[in-house]
Amino acid sequence: MFPAHAWDERVIAVRRLREQAGNIMAAGTKEDMKAAQSWHLANVGYQGKTSELPKGVAGPPYHYRCRTTTVAYFEGLDDVGDKYQFFDGVETQKQKITYQLHDKDLGRELLLTEDRTEYISKHLPESKIKAAMRSIKRFGESSINPEQLIAESENGVVLMFRDNVVYNAYIPDSKDYFNRYSIGRMKKWADLLKSLLIRGGFTR
Repeated sequence: MFPAHAWDERVIAVRRLREQAGNIMAAGTKEDMKAAQSWHLANVGYQGKTSELPKGVAGPPYHYRCRTTTVAYFEGLDDVGDKYQFFDGVETQKQKITYQLHDKDLGRELLLTEDRTEYISKHLPESKIKAAMRSIKRFGESSINPEQLIAESENGVVLMFRDNVVYNAYIPDSKDYFNRYSIGRMKKWADLLKSLLIRGGFTR
């Protein structure tokens, strides 16, 4: 039900986590606690910049029964040349990392692998793929491939991500491609409401 992968590979500043922890410890009322640890569904599917997270959102849990875990991230460590295994198990073969980028505004670490570059470069130069990675404007959930994220870049390239790896990249045939093939917040709410009504027996 919840788009948990929307939070995969996000890099959240320790300062922000400390601030939230302090607010939780200082909470004197139930309302203060809710404000310090927001569980709103709208935040679960947040696709904006990590530097602009909504107030009360930093460390997990992000919703009821949240299983998100955090690990330390040290900027500057180079994984280029290492082997990468996709987390979702769709790709069984480990792929060599050829390019690594930490976008501080997006709060994400983005990777490019040898296998995917070889596949994409049949229709898009590697230099253009990297330029697109460096100029991402916004992320969304793909309506075509639910297990992937979709990103729109300043140079007109659309990037498809599986985990935090560029899985595909191309120049779309229309300017509103991102809006047409990314799942918006209102659609998520509509689908959620529909599923609740069906389970509750309100519809047949």
